[in-house]
Formats: sequence, structure tokens, C-alpha cells
Amino acid sequence: MFPRAKIILALRDPRDVVLSCYQQRFAINAAMAQLLDLRSAGAYYDLVMSLLEACRERLKLNLLQARYEDVVGNLESETHRLCAFLGVPFEPNMLNYRETALGREVATPSARQVIEPLYTRSIGRWRRYEQHLQPVLPVLAPWARRYGYSA
Repeated sequence: MFPRAKIILALRDPRDVVLSCYQQRFAINAAMAQLLDLRSAGAYYDLVMSLLEACRERLKLNLLQARYEDVVGNLESETHRLCAFLGVPFEPNMLNYRETALGREVATPSARQVIEPLYTRSIGRWRRYEQHLQPVLPVLAPWARRYGYSA
């Protein structure tokens, strides 16, 4: 439908994704209902990522992967990389996301986090809940490996 579309695939450790989604209070719809239980959240992640990979194999997607950990680790470098991919000039003010967010109403479950400075405490957070995540780790482990996350 949009053959020249540029797609940014925002990746994060699948175990952190599922844990974070499970802990959020999303407005309930058919998709978000899957996140009320860890097993269904893991299965849902698996289905969505399987669909993504099927699209990547079959379609000529102009896609750039951006890892959460890389963005948090070096916002400016990743912003330059994203701008180059999108074909837009880098503007130093792009790094001032907090000021922009403070000037707007943010109506998402992560509204509080949007105005915080970048932090790394969410990276590998799943490890503190590993015992509780045991039922879904076998489903998520292949995705973690596929996207370069260690076990």
C-alpha cells in the first residue's frame, strides 16, 4: 500500500517487553487483553513477532532496527542514525524530548516516564522476575537470541 514507506522497528529484550506490558494498565481491547496473563502475553509476543518476520521475508520492507538499549546508551548517535535513515536533517533540539513532552499532554501509560531523563534501570529488569517468568521464557528465548540478547 505504501511502497516507499520507511519503517522503524523499535526492539527491546523480549523478556523486558513482556514483563513491562504485563505490568502496565492498558485500556482493554482484544490485543491488550492478551497482556493480562504472562502466558498469553508471551504467546502474543511470539505471534506478533512471527508475523513481523514473515513480512520481512516476503516483502521488500525499508526497515531500520533501533534497539532500546542503544537509544538509552547513546541517544545522540542513534538520533543521527534514525535521521539519516529517514532522510531528515538532524536538529540538536531533537535531543530535548523532555522539554517537548513537558509542553504537551501525554496520554499514554508511560506518560510519567516520557518526562524523565533517560535511564537504564529497565534494561534487564526481567532478571529480577525470572522465577515468575519461567512459563514464558521458552517462548521468548528464541526471540531474545534472534535479536542479539544474551540468555
